[in-house]
Amino acid sequence: MAKKFPIFPKRPERICWGCDKYCKDDDLACGNGSERIQHPSELDGEDWYKTGDWNGILSAEQQVELGLIEPEPVAVKTVKPHIKLPLNRR
Repeated sequence: MAKKFPIFPKRPERICWGCDKYCKDDDLACGNGSERIQHPSELDGEDWYKTGDWNGILSAEQQVELGLIEPEPVAVKTVKPHIKLPLNRR
């Protein structure tokens, strides 16, 4: 998605959530019909993100933040120790 999807918007009833434009409820510009698309919190309550599959809406970072998925393990980069050898000058 182009914008980060808000998990807990302050006034979700004032915005259409049908596309990335997030138009005001009385000025729909996307052309996805004439009705406003509700935010999932309006339909399912404050715990809307705990049920259903929100992979298409929430980024992986947001899903980790909410505890929906486990963070990917960070690969430990092994660094070889730097050894200085004396030069043999003959």
